[in-house]
Amino acid sequence: IERIGGNERVKIDVRVVCATNRNLVDEVKSGAFREDLYYRLAVFPVQLPALRERPGDIAVLAHHFLEKYAKDEGKTLQGFEPEAISLLLEYGYPGNVRELENIISHAVVVASGSRIRADDLPHVFVTRRGAQPVKVDSSARLDTLLATQITSMDQIPPLEEVETRVIERAVELCDGNLVVAARRLGVSRATLYRRIGKHGLRRA
Repeated sequence: IERIGGNERVKIDVRVVCATNRNLVDEVKSGAFREDLYYRLAVFPVQLPALRERPGDIAVLAHHFLEKYAKDEGKTLQGFEPEAISLLLEYGYPGNVRELENIISHAVVVASGSRIRADDLPHVFVTRRGAQPVKVDSSARLDTLLATQITSMDQIPPLEEVETRVIERAVELCDGNLVVAARRLGVSRATLYRRIGKHGLRRA
């Protein structure tokens, strides 16, 4: 190489390793990637299949990440409940291994038992269990409730009071599981935690 501003060539010994999630052969054909650069790089190509194409690795990696993040969080976790591991094995992982790592990291943080449960997994797994978050049709029930219990201006309660009662009842019906309660309320777990702190409620 010749350094910028230098006037002599310096010998170096390097090995260049490149990675991409695109098909470079197709990129070359379409003109999106320089052909000469491709042939300089493609001396020893290694094709690594996506995680969804090697399902046998999912459980192994999940346990590896569980051990890693449990140690970081100072928790003792002994593995996964059968339903949780089944959901992990069925998922397609568009974000590949990094997505699996994020999923396990999330589950470890919210886990309250000795094993990772299905309820500890992120929101993306809700529909796979057949459980649906509260949707727009719940407004009909709310309209009915308001019509029967609030019949005059004097009966209109402060919004903060309504929110407090709804959160308390949701947590109670979900047996104190804030992950499930947040899911049913249609908010993130972090949002529910903030609302609980705002209203001075006690976490179950």
